[in-house]
Amino acid sequence: MSNWDNLRGLLKSKFDDDLAAANRELNGFLDEIAADHNITQLWPWMGRSKDTLNETWDIKWMEEYKSAEHLIASELSAAKNGIFTLESNVLDPVVQWKDPEVFSAMVIRSGK
Repeated sequence: MSNWDNLRGLLKSKFDDDLAAANRELNGFLDEIAADHNITQLWPWMGRSKDTLNETWDIKWMEEYKSAEHLIASELSAAKNGIFTLESNVLDPVVQWKDPEVFSAMVIRSGK
């Protein structure tokens, strides 16, 4: 368990390794569809969620595209190839998008 999990007291059943495994599957999927955008992952560093405390992660992503056209083409390709199934089966069990007060960030994918 990482320090932020312990300090916030939110995470009871998922660990950093679970998130890393989900990220590997996400990146594998994006490699298969030749996605070429940047993704930065944000996770709570300090403070707490403004919602009721629960036992889920509050992870968010920032995705960087080259243009609006690139965004649309990338999103359509991901949807056509099953990104929603991947998110439901792999990402949802370890993340939930909420509103932490202070984030730490790490690039988890660099576009080509």
